[in-house]
Amino acid sequence: MTKDVATINTGAFTFKATQTMTEDKRGYLIVLQKGQPYGIVTEKDLVRKVMAKGADPV
Repeated sequence: MTKDVATINTGAFTFKATQTMTEDKRGYLIVLQKGQPYGIVTEKDLVRKVMAKGADPV
């Protein structure tokens, strides 16, 4: 278990999320809204909901 949790804000672009995951070597990010936990995004989410649908990652 780690105390250093990777996060991203709700308004961030998909591309920023993938960059952060790659830099931090993690398969997830905790999504924050107004500094509070709001949800989670995973590599699986990005593959199935963005890449597989051919969506623009920006």
